[in-house]
Amino acid sequence: MATLHDVRKLFIKLSGREDLATTTTTLHDTDAGADEYINAGQRYLDGLMDNPDSNRLYEVTTQSGTCYVDIPDGRSVQNVFVRTTEDEFQKLYNRTLSFLLEEYPKFELTDVDFPTDYCLYPNRTQGRSLTIAILPPADDNYTVRIFGKFYSPWLTNNSDTSFWTNMYKMTLVHAALFMLEGSYRNTEGATDWRALVMESLGVMDKDVVEQEMPNDPII
Repeated sequence: MATLHDVRKLFIKLSGREDLATTTTTLHDTDAGADEYINAGQRYLDGLMDNPDSNRLYEVTTQSGTCYVDIPDGRSVQNVFVRTTEDEFQKLYNRTLSFLLEEYPKFELTDVDFPTDYCLYPNRTQGRSLTIAILPPADDNYTVRIFGKFYSPWLTNNSDTSFWTNMYKMTLVHAALFMLEGSYRNTEGATDWRALVMESLGVMDKDVVEQEMPNDPII
């Protein structure tokens, strides 16, 4: 199982950019710019192809009176459920923002009640998250379950891992090198690294198709 530290060391080795990491205790254990390209490469891979970790559940407890829910690393929302006082989960209606603005003109100042609707809301955090608004604003602290598509977790600590570090470390490094070369407008270098990325994803796509095929013999 590879970690961010493992990926960073290989990235520095193949790029030759010793200035993008420093050594405190072990080789290249301190980021000096490399991780930005690694995370950008990981987001690039997430955008090119879904992986087994792309679709998952995010659960959070909302505070009474609030109508905004931030979803870290969220890409899209498929379904939203709220736990009722009877310990059951009720599915919320997916609405457009314009519909909810007409239905609830006061929006977050609407009288509190049990939420029944949700919509995607322009990101309020300026970070790596998706935001939904649930209305009417919650009249209690409720557990909210969000099913959707997510980006791989942002790699920050040396021990951090993701699907890409664990299963396709070299592909992640190639994607990071693509981002590096592209940033310096080295078209030829970027094209070469992208070709390696796409070759690897082609093999991965065959693995996904094989996994999704039925195992029962056809009679």
